[in-house]
This record gives sequence, structure tokens and C-alpha cells, in this order.
Amino acid sequence: MINVHIIYPVITCLITGCLLLNMNTVCAQQRDTTTRLLRTVNVITAQSRVVMKADQLIFRVDPATSAGTHALELLEQLPGVKVDQDNISLRGRPTVTIFIDDKPTYLQGSELAAYLRSLPAAMLEQIVVLSNPSARHDAAGNGGIINIRLKKQQQQGSSLQLLSEDTQGRYNRSSQSTNFGWRNSSWQLSGNANYYKGTGLFETDSRRASLSSNNKSRLQQNAFSRIPNERSIFRLSTTCYASPRTSWSIATHLQSARQQEYIWLDSRQSGTPSQRDTLTHAGNQGIRNTRNGSFAIGMHHQFDSSGHEWSADADYISYHQQYSYDNNNRLSTTADPSPLTERLRTALSFKTNIVTLKSDYQRPLTKNARLEAGWKTVLANTISNASYLFEVNGAPVPKDDRHNTFRYQEQVHAAYLSYRNTGGHWSLQMGLRTEHTRQKGTGVARQYIQLFPTAYISYKPAAQSDHQFNATYGRRIDRPGYTDLSPFSTPADRYTWRSGNPLLQPQLSDNIELAYLFRQMIHGTVFYNHLRNAQEETITIHDDRLYYQPANILNRRQYGASLSITWKPLPWWELNPSILYTSTTTIGTWQHNGLHTTGSNWDISLNQTIRFPHGWTATIMSNYTSTQVFAQYIQAGNWYIHAGVSKKIWQDKGTIQLNLRDIAYTRIDRREWRQHSVVGYTQRQWDTRNITVGISYQLRKGMRIKQMRKDNRDENTRLP
Repeated sequence: MINVHIIYPVITCLITGCLLLNMNTVCAQQRDTTTRLLRTVNVITAQSRVVMKADQLIFRVDPATSAGTHALELLEQLPGVKVDQDNISLRGRPTVTIFIDDKPTYLQGSELAAYLRSLPAAMLEQIVVLSNPSARHDAAGNGGIINIRLKKQQQQGSSLQLLSEDTQGRYNRSSQSTNFGWRNSSWQLSGNANYYKGTGLFETDSRRASLSSNNKSRLQQNAFSRIPNERSIFRLSTTCYASPRTSWSIATHLQSARQQEYIWLDSRQSGTPSQRDTLTHAGNQGIRNTRNGSFAIGMHHQFDSSGHEWSADADYISYHQQYSYDNNNRLSTTADPSPLTERLRTALSFKTNIVTLKSDYQRPLTKNARLEAGWKTVLANTISNASYLFEVNGAPVPKDDRHNTFRYQEQVHAAYLSYRNTGGHWSLQMGLRTEHTRQKGTGVARQYIQLFPTAYISYKPAAQSDHQFNATYGRRIDRPGYTDLSPFSTPADRYTWRSGNPLLQPQLSDNIELAYLFRQMIHGTVFYNHLRNAQEETITIHDDRLYYQPANILNRRQYGASLSITWKPLPWWELNPSILYTSTTTIGTWQHNGLHTTGSNWDISLNQTIRFPHGWTATIMSNYTSTQVFAQYIQAGNWYIHAGVSKKIWQDKGTIQLNLRDIAYTRIDRREWRQHSVVGYTQRQWDTRNITVGISYQLRKGMRIKQMRKDNRDENTRLP
């Protein structure tokens, strides 16, 4: 008779429910106590990239398949998530709130997109998607919440990961990253650092024409932009386990970025046959410097092992951005080629300081029921400055020498109460969140109180059933972004400007979802969304200039369905197809003209992961999006395909990667718009086709596992 003994087993239970079993040594022992070494066995169960739960979707970031990507590009791989340049939507609902390690970023639009581009995939552990968050979370975000979790040391010992990536498109980009951590029974230390330097590009072809009988002007523009970037990020967090039930945490984040933009633009403005064409040649330069920082301190205490706990957090966040733009134009006509020179120098600065205080309390009522309550205060202070200097043929124009300042303060005080019962076949969660908002700015003052109910019902036919049915309801709010409230205009060129709107008001939405979940394989959803007082980017023509500005102009009703599948036809082949259908109707008014649009959209994607022997992994990602109808413009459909391959090296401590993105170079943004008697067309393209080579190396020490404290801030408890 042979008895098998496993010496030093290492077992890690993954969030997917799979087990990673690393048997360091397996021995066979006879009755006569003679021991013989049979062999060393390594049994690895591959983790699924996407984990579907009833109320959330979890995406595991695989370093072997994400070389050369950043957080914004990873989001577009998630089922139901769409990324349209600077806009992120979830199941057709715009304005998604982004969290980093359970904390909101308080950024929107282009500022949020720039921040996510600065987070390399090497720093990310996983992404959690909540389409209908509970009352415990902020009510901000019509599209729900996406929580990006950075890498941290979870096991006792130390670790160090180094990653170097080089990307070649039409220009070169490189990124160097490191993740480090250390942990023992009393302390945990984790950190991330990244340095990026590279150059991007942006090409634009736009046309617009007036249909008025009194004005037959036409404008055609072609622009090329070269955009050098340089940025660095550093994050450090530490947790002290003061006792078996109490922990303290401190975290800090620093980010510095510098972006330059060189634009060469040619435009031709035509009028009636009796008028001469105006030719404009521009050489513009912009510089944007950004400094962001944050400091956070928190405490978490467990009263007992039943889930009775209390936590408190305090955060300070600072965003500082300076932008200077030098717009140089040489104008001439076909009749008089002697040029007229115009120069507009613009300097903008934007600074925001945010202080947040929050506390959460959780108490079990019975074995299956619990009560949650808490409060949160957010204090934000924003200052924007703008100055303009306009010159014609080298001479200043006094009336256009302007200096302006816009100040804005916002206070949000919130409290919530939530009840959850998970006994039997049914699970129930109900919550109510109250938020009082006070806003005060230059020429703006308002305050309001809003109630945000949430409800969640789940049914499983049996305790171990493979089927689960869910119904959720939530009310959400989108307050205007801090930069959107700034009234200052920024020129993209002589004929195109962007400005904020200090009169923007919050938009409110009601969201209903019915979902079905089968094992970890199929997740289907039907949903309805009603958005009131919606914020839309509007188009206005004034003095031959086109102005983009956000405004509350309409109400939107949307319904649709989504289907996501995780399927392994073979043990080494994983497929993640997803389909999203939305139908949207908008009704509103803009500049005394009615707006009424109806349109539908399909978004189809297929991600494949193939694992070969000897540490080889290949990925293929493809996506198709059909035409979309918005309030004032129609966006053409597009498609793309990415592919990559990776190989484990150095006894599985290192990985070498090769990724190809947008292989067919089809990620082109095409829009047609109409505003009163003016129609237009714009085509934009970026340096999206590129090849990335990356190499990473990871060191681990002292990873033998002891029983670790339960951390109630993981994705299973901190998030609903």
C-alpha cells in the first residue's frame, strides 16, 4: 500500500473559483517507511479573463496579453463597455464614474481619458464593473461605476516586477514600469511607478457648408498634429495591522505630465462666385503641464468575525493643469496673395482641491441579514484663469487683450442606509441614499437635495443551481465636470473653438435591469434607462467660427439588451463573445429649435485567448460598432482587430510579448452633423496601428502562505 504525502503545498483560491495548486514535492511512502521521490508536479488551472457575477463583472488583467496598452484601452475589452475616444459608456449609458482602488477620480471627459491613458496595464490587477451600484456608493455616474484595482502585495513575503515596453507606430513610444510589495503578519507595503515618453499624432479632415440663401460659404480644413508626451507616476500605500481586528492604511499618489502639440493646418474658405477664396495656413503650438497628487488615510475595525465592522477614510486630492496655446495664421486670397498674419496667444490654468471624509458601518442582524449605514462629505474648490492676446500683423488688438478668473465651490453631503438579506432561494437588497449639494461660483449659486433609492432582487431555483435571475433598479445623478463649468473658450484653430458652460445643471437617470446568469458562462441582460436634463455637446456657428459647448438640451430614453459568453471549447482555448444592442430616442430643444432623434446601435466583439504548451499564449481581439445617432450628429460605424503573442521565459519568472493593435488601421472617427442651415463632416484618425514589444521579469520571495487576516475591502465585500 502506498500513502501519498504532499510537502509544502501552496494553494491559492482565486476569485474565479478555480484553484492554483503548486505541489513543490510529491513523495510516495511505503509501509516500511522507505521514501522515494516520484517527481515534481505543477498543476495549473488557467484563470478566466472575465468573471461574471449577478451584480458585477470582473476583468482580470493578464500581463501576458496587455503589453503596450493602458487603462482606457483595456476598458474597451469589457463586455458592454464602449470607449469612443474620450467618452466611456456602459450598456449604452454615458458618463461612467471611474474609481481607482475604491476611490472616485472626480474627473470627466478629456481629463479623465488623459488620466486613464497615463495608467499602464502593467500597474493594473483587475477591473470591476457595477452597472447598478448599491446605496453605499456615490450616486454619481449615470452609466454606473468601473473600479480599477491596482496591483498590491496580497501574500506574505516580497515581490518585484519590472516591465519595459517599446511601441512603434508612425512615431515611437516607450514605457518603463515597476510594481513592488512586501508583507508580513503586521505590515503591508505596495507601490507602483511608471515613466512614459513618446509621440502621438492626430489627423483631421473637416468640411462645412452653409445652406442659407444669403450665405453660401464653404470651409474645408486639413490638419496634422504631432503630440510629444512625457509623464511619470508614483503610488505608494501601506497598511498596518494593529491588531487581529483593526488595520490602518495610508496611501499617496503623485503624477506629473507634459504634453506638447504641434499643428499644421491648411484651410480654404469659399463664398459666392463673386467672392474670392480665403486661404489660411497655420502653424500652431500648444503646451499642457499637469500635476496631480493625493493623500489618503483610513481605518478599518472588525468588532467580531460575523461581519460587524466600521471603517473611516479621509482623502485629499489636488489637480493642477496649465495650458498655453500659440495660434499663428497666415491669411491670403486668390486675388491678393500678400498674407495677413494673425496671432492669438492663450494661457489657461485650472486648479482643483478636493477633500473627502467618509465613514461606513455594517452590522449583521441575523445569519443571512445585515444592515449598512454611512455618510460622506466632499468639499471641492476650483479656480480657473484665462488670458488672451490677439495680434494682427504684429500689432496688439487692445479689445482682445483679456484676463479672466472663474471660481467655483461645491459641497456634497451624503448619508445612506442599506438592508441585505441573502437567505434561501431569494436575495434582497434595498437602500436609500440622500445627497445635499451646494454650488457657488462666479455668477452661479444653487443648492438641492436628491434621493437615490436602489433595489436588488435575486432568485436561484436551488442552492447549488447553475441558474440565477436578477432584477435591479437604481437612480443616478451626473453633476457637471469641474472643467465643463469653466466659461473660457479654447481655440483648436482659427475656425474651431471649445468652451465650458457655468450654467450646466445635473442630469438624473432611472435605470432598470433584468439579468440572467448561467454558471460562469452566460450573462444576459435587458435594460431600460430614462435620462432627464441630459448634458450634450452642442454645436453653434457664430462669425464663421464653430463652437463646441456642453448644455442641458434634451431628455433621453433608451432600452436594449446585452449578451456575454465565456466559453472554453477546449482546455487551452477561451472565447469571450459579447453583443450589445441599444435603441435611443432623444427629445429636446436647442436655440429655439426642436430636436427629435431615434436610432439604434449594435456593438459586437470577440476576444480569444489560446494557450499553447511551453508557456506560449496568443490573443485575438475584434470589435464592430454600427452607426450611432446623437442629438446633433451621426457617427459612422467602425471596426478593428488586435492580436498578440507572449512566451514565458527564465523559468516562468519572465515574459516576452509582441502585440499588434488596429492591424487594418480602421479606427477612424467619422461624423456628419447639421445645425440649423449649416451642415458639416469631420474625419479624425490617430496613430492607432502599432506594434509593441515588451519584456517583464518578476521576483518573489517568502511566498509560503500562512493564514492571512480577512480583508473586508476586497472585491467581494467592498463592492456589492
